[in-house]
Amino acid sequence: MVRAAALAAGFPNNTAASSVNRFCSSGLKATQDIANQISLGNIDCGIAIGAELMSAASPGPQPFHEEILKRSKDAADCMQPMGQTSENVGKDFDISRESQDRFAAESYQRAERAQKAGWFDDEIVPIATTVKDPKTGQE
Repeated sequence: MVRAAALAAGFPNNTAASSVNRFCSSGLKATQDIANQISLGNIDCGIAIGAELMSAASPGPQPFHEEILKRSKDAADCMQPMGQTSENVGKDFDISRESQDRFAAESYQRAERAQKAGWFDDEIVPIATTVKDPKTGQE
C-alpha cells in the first residue's frame, strides 16, 4: 500500500518506500527509521509519515489464533490498542485520568511556547504543496 501511495504521489519508481505498524507510535517509529538511515549515511533525506485510524478501528479478527495468545499474557496484551494500554498503565501505576490529562495539557502548552520562542526553528521546515480534488482534478 505504501509503495502505491508513493508512486501515486509522484515519486519515481526507483524511490524506496516502507511501512511499519506500531499502533499509535507508527509516526515516531517512521521518524526514527529515517533519522537512523541518515545518520548511517544510507540516505541524504527522507520523509517520515505517521497515520492512524483508531477511531475507525473495529475489533476484527486477531492475526493469531486464540490458543497462541492464551500461552502468554504479554502476547495477548500487545494486541491491545494503545488507548487501552495507556489505561492499563495508569491503573498499574496509580495515575489518575485527571492527572494524565493535566500532564498532557501542560505538555502541549510547553511545546507551543517553545515553538513560538523559536526553539524548533531548525527542525521545522515549511513545505509547499499542491492539493488536487480527486473528483475534479482542480487545485
